[in-house]
Amino acid sequence: MTFKRTKFPLPLVLLGFLSIGLGSGCGKDADKRASGIVGATGETPVDPGGTGTASSLEFKPFPKEVYTAETADNSCVTFAVLSKANAAAVADVGIIFSVVSSSATTAEDKGKITPASGVTNAEGELEASYCSGKTEGKVTIVAKAGSVSINSGEISITKKPAYSFVYTGSDTPAAVSTDGSVINALNLNLIDSGPQDCTFLYFKLQRTGQPVVGAPVAFHTQTDFPKGVKLSRRAEPLATDLDPLNGKKMAKFEGVSSTTGEFAVPICTGSSLGSVSVSGSFTDPEEGRKLTAAAPVIRITSGTTSYVNFSLSFDPINARTLRAYYNTNSEYDLPFKVQTGARIDGLAIGDYPVTIATEVGRYTLVGGYPDVVTGEVPVKFHALHLVDNYPYQVTKFWRNQTAGTIYSAAQTRCDPNEIAQWVRATNAGTSIRYSTLKKNWQSTMVYAIRGQEYFNDANRNGVYDVGGNGFWDKNQNGVFDGNDVITYPVGATTFDPSGEWFIDMPTPFVDVDDDLLTQTTGYNPSIDMLLGDEYIAPNGKRDSDTVVWKSEVFPISMGASAFSLTNDLIRDNGSGGLRQVDEVVAANDPTTVQDDLRIFGLNPITLLELWDPGLEAERGLYNFEFFAQDLCGNLLPGGTKLVMDFETLYTPKYGDRKPTALLFGPQIDAFREPTRHLLNNVDGPNAEINFNSSDHPSASTGYPVFGRIAVEACSNPCTGHVLAAGFACDAWVGYARLAVGDPKLDQFQHTLRLRSLMTVPAVQSCTCSAATGVYFDAGECKCPEGTTLGTVMGTTACYAN
Repeated sequence: MTFKRTKFPLPLVLLGFLSIGLGSGCGKDADKRASGIVGATGETPVDPGGTGTASSLEFKPFPKEVYTAETADNSCVTFAVLSKANAAAVADVGIIFSVVSSSATTAEDKGKITPASGVTNAEGELEASYCSGKTEGKVTIVAKAGSVSINSGEISITKKPAYSFVYTGSDTPAAVSTDGSVINALNLNLIDSGPQDCTFLYFKLQRTGQPVVGAPVAFHTQTDFPKGVKLSRRAEPLATDLDPLNGKKMAKFEGVSSTTGEFAVPICTGSSLGSVSVSGSFTDPEEGRKLTAAAPVIRITSGTTSYVNFSLSFDPINARTLRAYYNTNSEYDLPFKVQTGARIDGLAIGDYPVTIATEVGRYTLVGGYPDVVTGEVPVKFHALHLVDNYPYQVTKFWRNQTAGTIYSAAQTRCDPNEIAQWVRATNAGTSIRYSTLKKNWQSTMVYAIRGQEYFNDANRNGVYDVGGNGFWDKNQNGVFDGNDVITYPVGATTFDPSGEWFIDMPTPFVDVDDDLLTQTTGYNPSIDMLLGDEYIAPNGKRDSDTVVWKSEVFPISMGASAFSLTNDLIRDNGSGGLRQVDEVVAANDPTTVQDDLRIFGLNPITLLELWDPGLEAERGLYNFEFFAQDLCGNLLPGGTKLVMDFETLYTPKYGDRKPTALLFGPQIDAFREPTRHLLNNVDGPNAEINFNSSDHPSASTGYPVFGRIAVEACSNPCTGHVLAAGFACDAWVGYARLAVGDPKLDQFQHTLRLRSLMTVPAVQSCTCSAATGVYFDAGECKCPEGTTLGTVMGTTACYAN
């Protein structure tokens, strides 16, 4: 049949087609949309022409799934229609193609057939191509030749399967910067060191938005990952792979996707700070593409505060000393900082505040949470009015204990005369050292924070292996020694320093009576201050979540005194008085000094003390010492200036040899790091007390400071009528002076000055001529004025001019 436009107007063709293939519609436009005749090209198809007439049409095999137009793959397909008449192929048959869709989409979204119409070839075939639109759904391609039509059956238009493999989150929140903004990173604590030492990382695998179930994926860290990190739960062992490029180890986790297409990848940190990258790869089985997903960088930055990394830091000038002079309110705040730190390097997390308790005094703690950058907590400590805020009196100076009376000035002012009376009356005449007296003038402070007990990682696996020794580190030096008490295992009496030991801690308390190192428990419930509800001794377990604490003893300075500077102990003179007491500079006139005030070991110098007999021309040296302690025996405040100089009373007329002084600390300082020396900034006769030496090894002997006075050898030659050449120098008489000044207070009002009379004798190692009338004067052998040395009649003498 020949298709002729004049014989079959278009609207009739459309209606007839709908009647045969699809049933009725609602209106002409609706029929057109449903039929899809306009949908093939968006326009009414032209007459295909052709002279052949077909009684049937066939589609050659046709794909039933095509991807949407967003992809170049499988979005266009070629098909062919075979025209037949009486079972034989018919050539030159005109065929019109159309696309039908049940979805209410625009014609363009259904796709397009090219060509939209045509005639069959000699074999009765017409080839065309169909390209999909952008919309998913079901379509049918219809071929029509005159009144004969056929459809392809439903074809699925789907989006091309797309695999996605992504990181979706973690049990640990994203890191936050100091300004509050979120950082593409995760912060974890060191293992066993805080709430975030282990976590899960989550990844998801999908195919075209649908979960992929049961897919295996291997996850890895980078090589050279921080020590102890593992992609496994806490109780599981570390699993590793080798990097094929460099042969180094990577931690690994082999996962299988869940019913939701997810992977939960465990990660636990180790004992070292650092960064970790975790990623996994999945290969698309359809196209062989490798998809990689990576978690944000994991930063191992911190942990809860560790006992051994918990400390105080002091300003290098202020010392550790509370200034509390006599009955006045000191205006001086002692500033220092509490430094927090995780077990191995790093700063501790700032989630927990520092708490403080003191025996006496007032402290100021703003907030108490460690600074997020420095890990520091600033503190100010202040001595209160010492009328009713005295520290605990370890030694009580009773006059009559039954009557409850004391030597008041001894108890409250460290007065050496009253202490000497107490020594005679109640202490069987035994002298008392300042190192004992100073225990009455110290305030103990405890600082604490939620943290972890330290352990020695003997096998370097990053975790504490149960079974080693535990001990209470009573002297707070981080190792087992002397007074420390073993607490684990039960019954242990020896300590294995190479084992997996840990530091075991009791409930924190302020050791008011200062007997921690001399008592087994150290805690005295009737005296000491407990920081918890009840005292719990070290529990024999290594606690990673507990209260860690340390204590510091702050000396309370009552000012320097001449007696404490020149004596290391207080003794009785046998009659209730003070033996070898020296007068104190008048408190109401600190500029006055006491003549001949004895500096320990420094009496007026004699000739024999200066030089050995026969070596008078050699350099003269004289050693002395004094004690860097205040009137109650505590170390003078850090930064206290010590200045040794001389005051001349008699100036030599010839051969001036004015003495010079040199100050230096104890010999043990040669074996200590400079920050722990007794003296700082030593420069000849000038030095300063080092704030960091209140626990100096010489503390038991009063912090002795040593000095040397040097007198240069006499180098002034005798002149004039000399029989035997030599040297001659005049005497020097003056005071050796010591000034002790507190740098935090007014220098004029708070500088103690001591002086001791000192004589450097005259030297005459030459012999004048034995001639009559020759005499020695000011280094010269000479004749009286108006005479001249001469020889008359064989006699040498001074003769008149």
